[in-house]
Amino acid sequence: VLVAVEAADLMQPAILKVLRQIHLELELTDGVAGTASLFSIRRGPVGDTLPPPLVPDTLPAGTEFHSLIDEVRSHPLVRGRLLSDRHDHGDLALFVVGLDRQELQRRGLGPTLREVERVARTTAGPELRVGLTGVPVMRLEIAEASRRDRIVFTLAGSCVGLLVCFLFFRQLRFV
Repeated sequence: VLVAVEAADLMQPAILKVLRQIHLELELTDGVAGTASLFSIRRGPVGDTLPPPLVPDTLPAGTEFHSLIDEVRSHPLVRGRLLSDRHDHGDLALFVVGLDRQELQRRGLGPTLREVERVARTTAGPELRVGLTGVPVMRLEIAEASRRDRIVFTLAGSCVGLLVCFLFFRQLRFV
């Protein structure tokens, strides 16, 4: 599942903190096996030590912050994949959410996706727009639309059938 978060400019310190919180809250959501976002990306390895994260826990200030943002925007795993590289209509960040198969079997796809969306929207607040996309989301929407259409067409077909019978027989008792 892809959670898309959109705003006019995501690369502000306050919004980056909210995005990090969304990442952490999604990790802790029931039914989620893991989350990948720009906060999961690490810098290139140096020696035998674990490389530091691309976006550090404590954000720098001033020119260091602007150089960090330039580095984040130009990182090959982030640019155009986890963060939009078009800024004419605002910024878009993606969170790749892996769903837990056992939890999906236990709870079902609908409740799990609604929980993921609720957590993302609640954490994001009103200043960020949040949406879900991906194959599981589309599969759920198609199944719900099919179920709804079946009910509508069954009722409409029955009404049309009754109307045709009434017009053909001209008396209600023969229908």
